[in-house]
Amino acid sequence: MRYRSMLVAAALSCLAVVFANAPVRAAVFTFSFGPDAGGEFANGTFTTGAASPTDPRFDFITRLTFHIVLGSAGGKIFAFTNQVGILRAGAAFNPAADSFTSDRNAGNIDNFSLPNDGFIFGQSFSRGSAGLFGQVANGDGFAIHKPLVITRAGSLAPIPELSTWAMMLLGLGALGFVGYRQTRKVKPQAA
Repeated sequence: MRYRSMLVAAALSCLAVVFANAPVRAAVFTFSFGPDAGGEFANGTFTTGAASPTDPRFDFITRLTFHIVLGSAGGKIFAFTNQVGILRAGAAFNPAADSFTSDRNAGNIDNFSLPNDGFIFGQSFSRGSAGLFGQVANGDGFAIHKPLVITRAGSLAPIPELSTWAMMLLGLGALGFVGYRQTRKVKPQAA
């Protein structure tokens, strides 16, 4: 009986550790540069995850996707859709102040590339940004002179990290083994 209560307490402790270490700040935000009603515009989403260890007000940006960018570069109209930005490590967002930062630049997320379509200047994603600026794949620059608007789209359910799950399973396995060994040591009593 004594061992059984210890096993239950240990199992509950393992579960508490798993959910205590889960990231709870994950959120999805939409962004736009201008309305979708004709002319040049861009919109998309970005997702934040864990808090920055250097400044807990900022959450790391885990993914940034442009749903559509429509503009002109070098006198030609261009459009690209569903492009995932390749951000540098350290890009982060402060949802309370609608501000960005990175390991290299305070105030914006630093320049980042788009697969096969050029790159975006980091200043486009800064507090009070006046537009989206970048270059298309052939090197021609573009500018969409519409202010950046950010809206919170929702929150994500916390998911524990893989190492946390592995540690929990290892602990539960050890508890099961201890319980198994205890039942094997019980000797039948003669009547």
